[in-house]
Amino acid sequence: MKIVITATGLTQEDFVRSGCNEAISSSPRHWISDYLGALNGRMADATGEDDEQTVKVCRVLYALLASRPQWETRRTPAEETDHLETYEFDETVFSFLAQVLTQISDDETRGRAADLLYQRSIDTRGRRDIDAARIAIRSYLLEASRHQTYRLHWTPAFKRIERSLGIANEIRDAALKQEIIAHIESTIFPQIQPDGVPSLETLAANIKIDILSRYPIVLMDLMFRSKEGTPDRYGPLAEQYAYGMRQGQHRELEREYLEIASKYYRRARNRERELTTRERSADSSIEEAKNFVARNPTLPHLYIIAEDRLMDAIRALKTANGIAKEYGFLQDESRLEERIDKVRRQHLDYQQRGMAAFVPSYKSNAYDAGPMLARFEGISKLDAISTLAAVPLRSKDDFEQIVGEMVTRDPMFSHFGPVVREHNGHIAAQTKDTTANSITWPWVCSVAVESYEDEFNEYLGPIIDHTIRNHAIIIDDVASVVQGSYFIPDGRALFFIKGLLAGFRYDVSMAVHLLAPQIEHASRIAIRNLISSDIHLTKAHGQMLSDPEAPSLPQALQEPAYAEMLSSVLGEEIVFTLRVILVERFGGNLRHRAMHGLATDGELNGPLCWYFWFVVLKICCMTIPSPDKATNE
Repeated sequence: MKIVITATGLTQEDFVRSGCNEAISSSPRHWISDYLGALNGRMADATGEDDEQTVKVCRVLYALLASRPQWETRRTPAEETDHLETYEFDETVFSFLAQVLTQISDDETRGRAADLLYQRSIDTRGRRDIDAARIAIRSYLLEASRHQTYRLHWTPAFKRIERSLGIANEIRDAALKQEIIAHIESTIFPQIQPDGVPSLETLAANIKIDILSRYPIVLMDLMFRSKEGTPDRYGPLAEQYAYGMRQGQHRELEREYLEIASKYYRRARNRERELTTRERSADSSIEEAKNFVARNPTLPHLYIIAEDRLMDAIRALKTANGIAKEYGFLQDESRLEERIDKVRRQHLDYQQRGMAAFVPSYKSNAYDAGPMLARFEGISKLDAISTLAAVPLRSKDDFEQIVGEMVTRDPMFSHFGPVVREHNGHIAAQTKDTTANSITWPWVCSVAVESYEDEFNEYLGPIIDHTIRNHAIIIDDVASVVQGSYFIPDGRALFFIKGLLAGFRYDVSMAVHLLAPQIEHASRIAIRNLISSDIHLTKAHGQMLSDPEAPSLPQALQEPAYAEMLSSVLGEEIVFTLRVILVERFGGNLRHRAMHGLATDGELNGPLCWYFWFVVLKICCMTIPSPDKATNE
């Protein structure tokens, strides 16, 4: 039985011819589904070879139409249908599919079927079907031409062109490769002089697609990656597009075109033009940052986007400066270094303004250490230590309230997602989870870190400095504190004594390296003791108790069950503070950064490390003995 394949896969005549008289849906894709269902019911009665082959080919075509194509899943049609074992991908199927391939009138279906044949149909000599590869290429190009006529449909068109070029490279068909390149160039090259400076209207009138899409950018990048685009043509072309975008005030697109141009100039070793395009790209990023802030200076998320653009500008200027140093452009070198410093200052200004707009509630509350310092006059060493440890911590509710106010103030917050600045000023990656809690929690951590640093600089720092300078704390004083703490495990007191004493001697980096591992071990012991004392908890965590390294510090502080146990020992404020400082990626992440050598000298001697040292001192002072008892001991 000969079948005629159309855009729907099969015509209605095929259903009648196959004896499928059941009601058929009007949807073309449902025709195939119903047809397969009817044929599957008749498989036991099928006696002719044509019937079996028809079923197999229909299954293949249905799999191609029903599954997502490789440009959406980044997988090949062969990989898409690997899980469809019932479709019996054998040589008879491929042979029959090859016969009807040219009868498929739909470019989409024909291209995907030919691509499948090319990848999966291998003869006895191990060769692939080159004819099917050529059909797939031409079908993909036709389908790309149909998609690129729509402004928002350039992504499928690009994926088909990218796949076509990949197949052409695999089969080493120079003629088809040139055909694909000609298709690309006819799409993106405007009919204007290479040295002209086109306007947005000129570009729009001379190319086949909407220039405000990124289709020309990705095509130029594809030509660059495939080493097919000549720099003397594509470099000026990208600059022409950039000029048009600049006239239309589309700074982001201008920057992307200039980056493409600089890539081509670098390949051509035209360092002077590369330097110029890199610097112009930085100019576009700076202008884009200013435009974001100018929209509404009270919205914090706009400052974060602006900071990201300024970081792009700094990277571009650094690259240009490297070119100037390498090739002896001395005037450019000094000028670029000045520009880099200027952009860095602007980046810092945006950081400060963004955080001021983000959390004005705690920025406006100035800390006054004067009244607290007066309490340290004329008291003993142990009283000074206990008075220092009595400084209260802020709770998680305080920071959640600040973030709640920000959500109310900035309507874009819910759309902006959990892309927040880490405490070191870098833009953190976006998390996959988009629930409300995952969106607000990184902001809570970021606000808490900023608050801890401000509190130390304006309040705790002067108090600690006053204590160290006016009370000569020695090892015996610290030992009196540590020996009275029930949280410190047996055999670990000396580590805590040395860590706290290092802080009293201004060596906070040493204190962090001594105390962070001991806090992890002490937290683990406290949780295990609570589990062992409760028969129900022991049954639930029996396997965990057999592991001497469980739970880890991230587990102890982040998992609700363990955090609740630890809070019953230390209190919620201390557990929250340790979590933000030690293990949260959007917080200090001090445990990871310090223990893996990632923290700089500035970080290890900075306010956050001092705040951690203060929290450990607070833990050790929770059961501090009275001065009389300590003296007697």
